Amino acid sequence: MMESDNRKVNNIAESQEQIRELVDMEIEKVVPRKFSKWFGSIQYRPTKVRFATQNPDERVYLVIRMHWIRNLGWILNHIFYSTLPFILLTVLNLLNINLSFLSFQNYTIILLVFYSIILTSVIRNFFDWYFDVYIVTNERVLDYEFKPFVGYVLTEAPLDSIQDVEEKSLGFLADIFDYGSIKVRTASTAGELAFDYIADPVQVRDTISDLAKIIKRYQNAD
Repeated sequence: MMESDNRKVNNIAESQEQIRELVDMEIEKVVPRKFSKWFGSIQYRPTKVRFATQNPDERVYLVIRMHWIRNLGWILNHIFYSTLPFILLTVLNLLNINLSFLSFQNYTIILLVFYSIILTSVIRNFFDWYFDVYIVTNERVLDYEFKPFVGYVLTEAPLDSIQDVEEKSLGFLADIFDYGSIKVRTASTAGELAFDYIADPVQVRDTISDLAKIIKRYQNAD
């Protein structure tokens, strides 16, 4: 009796392993080859990405950030802010306003404080873009909302809970630079996950949809 039970357990284990291999084979076909585009706005099959709750056999297939073009606003603003002291000095000289009361030491301190504030703001904005990511694995999708100097909020949904993936075009400029938004509707407590202003939205939509279909196809056979 014991031998028969052991044989059944081994058969079940072998069957589950075969199913996992079939799932892996199908997933490998639908995930694009390894590459990165738009200055890291999207990475397919990244090799050096890990996250805190990642399972031992869980593989990361996509890491997605907002398209780099979304950074242009704060980059241009900070370039302008960095020129303000020189613009102000030029205006004061044109108006013949005497700044002799301001010593070189005080002037240097003011500049250091001013540019320290700008540098801090640049770091905060860059971290907000770089670490605010969407992750797609062979098990789930994750929305990692990073808040610089504060913390983060993590929302996730298993692939088999995905009901629909919708892509939204954001206009002419978005079509030129290949970015858009997608909504992942799920049956989990996460509800709807919004991936806003992401690069390569059509490919991301198709990849997530295909992964969800594969997982659902085999989940009952496991």
